[in-house]
Amino acid sequence: MFRSITITLSLFFAAASTASAHFVFVVPDKGNQNAKVIMSESLQPDAHVPIETIAGTKLTSTDATGHDTALKLNKADHAYTIDLTANQTGVIHGIAELGIYQHGDSKPSLLTYYPKTILGDPFNTKTRVGNQVPIELVPIGQTGKLKFQLLVGAKPVPDAEVDVIRPDGTDQKVSTDKDGNTSAFEAPGRYGAWARHVEATAGEQSGKHYDEVRQYATLVIDVPVSTAAASYAPMPQAASSFGAVACDGWLYVYGGHTANTHSYSTDSVSGQFHRLNLTDHQTWEELPGGPPLQGLNLVTWHGKIYRVGGMSPHNKADQPADVRSVADCACFDPATKTWTALPSLPDPRSSHDLVVVGDKLIVVGGWQLTGDVDDARWLDTAVILDLSADHPQWKSVKQPFERRAFIAASYQDKVYVLGGFETESEPTRRVGIYDPATNTWTTGPELPGTDQNGFGPAACTLDGKLYVSVADGTLYRLDQAGKNWDKVATTTPRIVHRLIPNGAQLLLIGGAAKQKQFNLIEAVTVANASGSTEPALKQR
Repeated sequence: MFRSITITLSLFFAAASTASAHFVFVVPDKGNQNAKVIMSESLQPDAHVPIETIAGTKLTSTDATGHDTALKLNKADHAYTIDLTANQTGVIHGIAELGIYQHGDSKPSLLTYYPKTILGDPFNTKTRVGNQVPIELVPIGQTGKLKFQLLVGAKPVPDAEVDVIRPDGTDQKVSTDKDGNTSAFEAPGRYGAWARHVEATAGEQSGKHYDEVRQYATLVIDVPVSTAAASYAPMPQAASSFGAVACDGWLYVYGGHTANTHSYSTDSVSGQFHRLNLTDHQTWEELPGGPPLQGLNLVTWHGKIYRVGGMSPHNKADQPADVRSVADCACFDPATKTWTALPSLPDPRSSHDLVVVGDKLIVVGGWQLTGDVDDARWLDTAVILDLSADHPQWKSVKQPFERRAFIAASYQDKVYVLGGFETESEPTRRVGIYDPATNTWTTGPELPGTDQNGFGPAACTLDGKLYVSVADGTLYRLDQAGKNWDKVATTTPRIVHRLIPNGAQLLLIGGAAKQKQFNLIEAVTVANASGSTEPALKQR
């Protein structure tokens, strides 16, 4: 049990006009690296309440293994802050005893708050504090069917009132049913909630009499967007490091690595080419393929599909690896189902990526393999092909890095280069931004999490927003200011996969994890049918 601290009453009564309807919340930042401890009616600090009112708050962090760590409060403007571990999961919980309060002719009451915040999965039963506190709010159910259960003495409380702050910032008062549960909430996002329990127990504290004890439970949680894994037919073959693009109602998939990780031979790489009907999600059609390739991607321009470079093994499975990058480029016309050769790259390259900005096909990063991976030449130029030209020719531009196994995406008429491996073969979470209009490079916010999240991410844009899927299974969206990555959903962990927009959904396709290739297509709904970029829960 936490040790109670009595706050100096003069501070509390100085704020009585506002504090009477205010509650102690622990509010994490977007990256869960620190949190604010506030006293407010909302999940934002209230400048009208002296923050010293809650100076005696005691908080503990309990991680996923059950280990407890006492947290230190640091004074800030209108709040206290606490430091957390990056990507921490678990629960923060504690106590703030504010002393005796009396307003007008009301009974003098002893006020005690029990704040709780869940980091990570809000529906993890290990985040319940249980008998450690007399009153607690617990999220139950699932995304789209979120309910809050009120427990007093670890038992459900029926016919009680719970106040809920919804993700859009509005408040809603709801009552609990016979099982202590509120009605369900559908929207994903950040929720705050509080509930009160009053005991008609008289007593004294510091020489002051009180007639009742008022106990408040508060809760802050982040509810992820729903995912649906079973609504799309799986890929015709499990693969990673393949090419994929959506065009005119079809998902096109080319080639890829189809054997166990780090096994390279003519039997481990595919040249198959298929497309999936994105209307029924079930019908795959085989198309004319090409050379077996991995370490490539596809783009679309004016209804045609473009393939650039890649790596092709030349050895059998029982022979030493002989892996070579190619300079071949080709265009597929869905109307005639034929491939047409394009001008070859200035240098063979693989483990690169490509995007289209306007009429420009832009290829960034990668390396050149000529047999032995240890002899690879890392490329320090991007190349650009004007697809609208009568006689397109590649043009080279300098890039300020040498990188492979990253992902690139076109966003706001710029090329975002996300993560990857650098020449020393260490993953990086760095983000480079190329502006083809000015031929300049700048840096963007690093990908969240550990450096491993920079290895083989997937990215795309949807409704004018940039999304990235990283190795630990987290889906992020770049915020409006382009400064931070906001968590959108938790999906199946994987690398060297693809992220494809489809209407109101993002499709996470293929990839690899734990030495195995995936044929899984996982759908995440992130936009309303009207095109709004607010997350929606309807899923196929």
